[in-house]
Amino acid sequence: IAAILLAIFIAALIISHLISMILFVPILLGLLALQLLGQNQVSKSQLILRSTWILSALFVGLLLSSWYWLPVVFERSFIQFGSSQLTDIYIDHFVSWRDLFSLTREIDSSPYFLEVIQVGWLAVFAAVSSVLIFLKKFFVPEQTNLVIWFWASILFGSFFLITPQAALLWSLIPGLDSTQFPWRLLWISQLAAVSILALILVAQNKLWQQVMAGIILISTLWSVFAYAQPKGVTSRVDYEWYESVETGSSFDEFRPIWAKDNYNLQDRIVFVADDMSAEPKIEVQSWTGTKMEYIVQTDQAGSVVQKTLYFPGWTVLINEEGQPINFHLPGYEGLIAYEIPAGSTQVATSFSGSTAARNGGKIATVLGIVILGAVLAKPYLYFFNANSHANRISK
Repeated sequence: IAAILLAIFIAALIISHLISMILFVPILLGLLALQLLGQNQVSKSQLILRSTWILSALFVGLLLSSWYWLPVVFERSFIQFGSSQLTDIYIDHFVSWRDLFSLTREIDSSPYFLEVIQVGWLAVFAAVSSVLIFLKKFFVPEQTNLVIWFWASILFGSFFLITPQAALLWSLIPGLDSTQFPWRLLWISQLAAVSILALILVAQNKLWQQVMAGIILISTLWSVFAYAQPKGVTSRVDYEWYESVETGSSFDEFRPIWAKDNYNLQDRIVFVADDMSAEPKIEVQSWTGTKMEYIVQTDQAGSVVQKTLYFPGWTVLINEEGQPINFHLPGYEGLIAYEIPAGSTQVATSFSGSTAARNGGKIATVLGIVILGAVLAKPYLYFFNANSHANRISK
């Protein structure tokens, strides 16, 4: 069960934030090394079995999230990058020790939320508890003590890497600069804090457990109320996220490489022909972010330009037949364009997502689900087989 939960956690971490998953891998390997080196009472076969389960969980987690990361890896060449490609911006985003451990500033204390970066009460409580263990003010078993020190090193290491004094390490450790923002390590400090407090909690008597649980609850609620203050919401129509080059992300990143900086289209659908004396009639039947249906009536053949940025996976059906997409039409580069005949034409444009990378990712994800299902079903299959064997013997 633990391996299954770890696989699901890894998949969820990859889907939520790929950089966080990359940062988590060294921690996972450290825990694996701790299993191999720190448990003298465990047999070699048990250590091999546990290590196999951990590595298998990592592999299954990759399979489960393949529908997400495989297209990211293989289709990134179709995307323009902005600040996401810069690896030296970490220099401008370090946080002073004073601000990092400030427990009074709320996110509303600055108009720019990234200026309010602090570890929170829970991490401070975990740090103090780690020091008390070092001073032998808390009793924990020797075996647990080793694990706590592992997490304590992670906790204090993440604190240090967020501060300006760690600039040299950021330039020396391979790949760390790809994290870009030191405050992205805050989640690691929270993970380490929770792990430390959990290990200390289970080693105490009932009274201390209740006291510590109360402190943890209060500090957690305090942090939640301090940070959970949304600035506001900007509402956009669904298709805007697909048609505009200005809404792809907060830094106007991840645009298709064929997209221009600006399009001056008055309508969502534009007809282009040699003779534009007669305007075509266009009737929009439905329009969402991934599917558009409309009828174009025109007296002459020409090209239709749709105000939607092209990306591999878009398809166009004209009168229920596939039509090639021309995303290099002069003056409309990067937009979905296609030719239509004269007369009344039924058009259906949709993002099917049917590319080699996306299909391969979906197949790998299904394989991961099958593996999880097989692992979950194995005990039940053994139970039914044992019962069947027992029934045959009794007869």
